[in-house]
Amino acid sequence: MKVTVIKQKEDKNINIISSVIMLILGIILVLNANQLITTIFIILGAIITGFGLIKLLSYFKSKQQLNIENNEALISGILSIAIGLITILLASILSNAIQIISGIWLLLLGLNKLTIYLQFKTAPIDLILAIILIGLAIYTIFFENAILIIIGIVLIITAGYDIITELSKNKKTTN
Repeated sequence: MKVTVIKQKEDKNINIISSVIMLILGIILVLNANQLITTIFIILGAIITGFGLIKLLSYFKSKQQLNIENNEALISGILSIAIGLITILLASILSNAIQIISGIWLLLLGLNKLTIYLQFKTAPIDLILAIILIGLAIYTIFFENAILIIIGIVLIITAGYDIITELSKNKKTTN
């Protein structure tokens, strides 16, 4: 039995476009991670509110056309609208909560590494990692979400590499 593998031609433009989008997201994360989280909560709240409005419209439509009261749709719609609006109104507070929680998590990781280093005299790299984690934790709690900034830096590096690789592939195929 002969097996033939067919490789689909990749659209080169899609690879570059996705890399550029990844680069832009990385830049946004590095420059303003907290605002991005707030914006995501606002969008999430708007989606939940929209879902609630659709449920309410469905309730009134079924009540008017079919003369059926669907209390589940009514309650679901009202709750969704309330939760969506609360999410929108508290987006900044929710963003700060995530920042503080991730900062505390980093601090606990750093203190745990430091404790292990001091108790068992492990490799010096453990002390360095503990200090870095504690520093990132303090930065995250008081300034910006360091985890998101690190993710942004990784995205920028990855996107830059992908763009350069894709452009060099295009250059080789045109020659």
